[in-house]
Amino acid sequence: MSWRPRALAREAWLNVVTSPWRTSGLVLAMAAIFGGLVGLELGDANELTGFQESFVRSGGYVALGIPAEGDPGSAARCEALNDQPGVVAAGAVFAPELETLETAPGVLFQRAAVTEGALRVWDPRLRTVPAGGREMVVGLALAREMGLRVGSWLIPGGEEPALVTGVADVERRNPQVARWVLEVAPPAGAIEQCWVEFEPGAYEGGLAALPAVFTIGDEGAVARPYIRRDEFTRDPASEWESRPQKDGWPLAAGLVAGLFGLTAWFRRSELGLYLAVGTPRSSLMAMLAVEALVVVGFALALATGYAFAIDEALRHAPGWDEAGIVLRTAGSAALLALAVAPVLGVLVVRGSIAELLKDR
Repeated sequence: MSWRPRALAREAWLNVVTSPWRTSGLVLAMAAIFGGLVGLELGDANELTGFQESFVRSGGYVALGIPAEGDPGSAARCEALNDQPGVVAAGAVFAPELETLETAPGVLFQRAAVTEGALRVWDPRLRTVPAGGREMVVGLALAREMGLRVGSWLIPGGEEPALVTGVADVERRNPQVARWVLEVAPPAGAIEQCWVEFEPGAYEGGLAALPAVFTIGDEGAVARPYIRRDEFTRDPASEWESRPQKDGWPLAAGLVAGLFGLTAWFRRSELGLYLAVGTPRSSLMAMLAVEALVVVGFALALATGYAFAIDEALRHAPGWDEAGIVLRTAGSAALLALAVAPVLGVLVVRGSIAELLKDR
């Protein structure tokens, strides 16, 4: 008996929909397997992405350049780094001084002049309000301690009042500045430090090249990472590449195909009827392939939709890159299962037709 492709596909669809309990059980079991695979991928992606975001926010790609002593043009060269490719922000810090505030007599604080770029490195979200004159930015801890906010007035000892034009949250990037008063200064003269944030891909090269920017003659400048890196530092890229499910997804495909083959074994007598009426084994395999496509497709859609919904509710919505990698892993498992499942289905109905039909 020969089957037209359309009739074969319709027969496969009827086999799926007329056995709701069998189909539902298969879909749920396969969805559990796919869901475990997708959950592992999402868990690793979220954990490593969260670590990387925290690492960047904490200054993971920030470097400190220490100019050669007496370098009169180091401030200008530091600010000029903002124009270099691969540099997110760069700014200079002049030597701080210990002073008191007439606003709060007896309160000691550190006062330092900085260029605008240094503020962008310490607090990328900082937005200052132009003062029309001297700009003063205070650290968040000092602002809370003294009740200061943008628009408040400061009276440094022996000077004219100055307007607070910004409150810098520096706890992540430079917590010692949290009780400092920072005066925004032009990039001119010798400085104590140059803070530079590089893009991740430019960090290693930028850190190595930074001392040359501030070297005068035989006097060498130095550069160091803000966050020390050693053998205990995590490498998210290598951790992601070595995740077990990256190479272990064929196991999920084998389990899914095995479930389909087990179901075919319990359907031996039913499948034997097709052989008894003259259906070629190639046509029987094609019919099983259509059945597998429907069941595996429903299972994969259910598993990924459920896993993504839970992940979004508990943690955060996956980015496009994460979602693409997760779907590629789960999709690879589904495709391999679809290739193997019909073959297993045909293998379990090997033997004489009489033997297959004995239980009918």
